[in-house]
Amino acid sequence: MSTVISKNSVSKTSKATPDTPNRRLLRNLRSQPRVVFALVIIAIEIFIAVFAPWIAPHDPSAQSLRNVLVGPSMDHLLGTDDLGRDVFSQLIWGYRYAAISILVGVSTAALIGIPTGLAAGYFGGRTERSIMWVVNLFIALPGLIMLIAAFTLLPPGLIPAMAAVGVLLSAIYVRHARAAVLAQREQTYVENAKVLGFSDFHIILREILPNALPPLIVLMAITMGVVIVLESELSFLGLGVPLDTPTWGRMLATARELLIREPFLIVPPGIALILNVVAFNLLADGILRALDRKHDIPTPSKVMMALHGGGLPNDRQASDDATVEKGLQLSNVSVSIPAVRGEPIRLIRDVAFSLKPGETVGVVGESGSGKSMTAYSIVGMLPSAILVNEGSIKLDGQELVGNSRDEWEQIRGRRIAIMYQEPHASMNPTRTVGSQLREVIKHHQGLDTNAATAVALELLSKVRIPNPQEIINTYPHQLSGGMAQRVGLARVLACKPETLIVDEPTSALDVTVQGQVLDLLKEIQADMGMSLLFISHDMGAIAEICDQVVVMYAGEVVEDGPVGELFKRPRHPYTAALLNASPEPEIVSDEMFVIEGSVPSATEFPLGCRFHARCDFAHDACAAGPVAMFTLTEDHHARCRRVDELDFNLRDRTPL
Repeated sequence: MSTVISKNSVSKTSKATPDTPNRRLLRNLRSQPRVVFALVIIAIEIFIAVFAPWIAPHDPSAQSLRNVLVGPSMDHLLGTDDLGRDVFSQLIWGYRYAAISILVGVSTAALIGIPTGLAAGYFGGRTERSIMWVVNLFIALPGLIMLIAAFTLLPPGLIPAMAAVGVLLSAIYVRHARAAVLAQREQTYVENAKVLGFSDFHIILREILPNALPPLIVLMAITMGVVIVLESELSFLGLGVPLDTPTWGRMLATARELLIREPFLIVPPGIALILNVVAFNLLADGILRALDRKHDIPTPSKVMMALHGGGLPNDRQASDDATVEKGLQLSNVSVSIPAVRGEPIRLIRDVAFSLKPGETVGVVGESGSGKSMTAYSIVGMLPSAILVNEGSIKLDGQELVGNSRDEWEQIRGRRIAIMYQEPHASMNPTRTVGSQLREVIKHHQGLDTNAATAVALELLSKVRIPNPQEIINTYPHQLSGGMAQRVGLARVLACKPETLIVDEPTSALDVTVQGQVLDLLKEIQADMGMSLLFISHDMGAIAEICDQVVVMYAGEVVEDGPVGELFKRPRHPYTAALLNASPEPEIVSDEMFVIEGSVPSATEFPLGCRFHARCDFAHDACAAGPVAMFTLTEDHHARCRRVDELDFNLRDRTPL
């Protein structure tokens, strides 16, 4: 009697120690040396800007014709310019004017851009179209020309000039704020606030803005560096800022005129400008990394796990190694695209299978079945708009869903690697094979250039490339498809992974080369003892190399089991159809079997069995609702309501 497989129950974890998002953010920032360095530089600059009148030994505008172009001395630490003005004092006051520029420019851009973007994204319709028309016009017109036109209407001074810069930059803030709102305005918590009677202003301010702030904070940090550069450019050109204002841009303009006579004058403002821009860029990058540490920030996948009784996965490692199941385990994994309106679009649903150490599992199905999407979800390489919103993916007991960037850096390559379908596309066309191999070897094995070259040659020989000394100096475009596939395999092997995912490795190769690649994969797997997840649409390749096979259709696993058993006696109509569509040399026929129709797109998945529209054996009940996975034997399962009734003759695809 067939039994329905139930979803894996998730054990409840103990309640985590309360922690606030602000504390987590500060902790993540402090753990990054680049952020500490940037904050130290910025703190010093703020101190100098505030106390500039007391730090500067001279009036930055005071001229002394007796001290023209004097070199560094005790009285003038950085010398003087062509009017006898003290360069050190100008540099110190330049910090104050840079701080004023940042304060005015960024504040203006944020105060105009963020509310406008929030309104455009939230209200949509005519409001959004009108705002975005103006924004696109601002972005399309040359910024410098717009600033020059604005300066003819504005009073002279640093503050009006930087306010004009802020208005120009506000268009960027509008676009980012609008994008942040579009990702949230249809969320359940926003709809709930509307139902509870809150005003639009309250919803934008209290519900949407806090969730939209992270990318906007990063944008503000980046804009600070941009404002300093723009202020320096304008001062250098003599625009907007009065000529007697001691800004770094004016100092650079003066130094340019005296470059031949006194080249040192360009050094102090140049270094100050570079340090500022580098500091703000490092700060922006650090904030982005801190906010992207997904194990510290709730994500849809973690929330779903918590709702199913698992709690947030704070403990990344299993507590008892003796109970940890080795290898790769996927449990009821679903991948979706968040929708701006309506329900998320599910690309794959309830995918579950395991890959034991040293085992080869094949994933087979037509294009659009979800094979590659499953592989990308395993290695955390889904596009930014797509996420794993249900289920669990574990490697040796360690949860992979929700991994941070730093955690993935420790896993990808070293423990699990992927070889892509197009070998040429996965290689940099501007670099030689040897350069790309050495890069991987140095990163994962810590070798110097000479040792890495020796290992690269050894790997090329291992993947049966003739003349590795010659191939190592060639470029990707000089390689044939089979040769490029071997080089791609060598790059993956340089990481020494425990688990290797190969995505359609033989699809672009002729039959002879396909066989060679399959033999090579089997040989290397046996030599290294690694697990292999083999993704293909070729049933013949699956039969040759795999121990277990997972058949996917329209984002679902429709059958899985041992290769011998499944190929001999398939229990799902789709599996039988795939086998019938695979030509066999010993069978001579005037006709080739073809599966009528095509795989539906994710927006057209039917409610019931997803194959029923193409199935010769479908009943009305097949379209009634989702079909569960049925257990046939311990290792063999099928997703078919008629699994107890059908037994296929592969020659004519009719039930016996």
